[in-house]
Amino acid sequence: MALFLYLLFDGLASLYVISALFGLFQGGIVPMYAIIVREYFSPQEAGTRLGLVLDGDAVRDGVSAAGCRA
Repeated sequence: MALFLYLLFDGLASLYVISALFGLFQGGIVPMYAIIVREYFSPQEAGTRLGLVLDGDAVRDGVSAAGCRA
């Protein structure tokens, strides 16, 4: 959905602004995984679940990047 914003603007400054906003929002979401999991699960279970969530996120990012190169 955030990529849709790139279609609306064509200048270099807007590219930087949209990219910065996208990075800030994405950078705020991923660290929240640990806090959310820690609130609802025991420490051992939280470690397992957080590892699975972050691994899944990394795989998703890798697949997305591979798909963009194809």
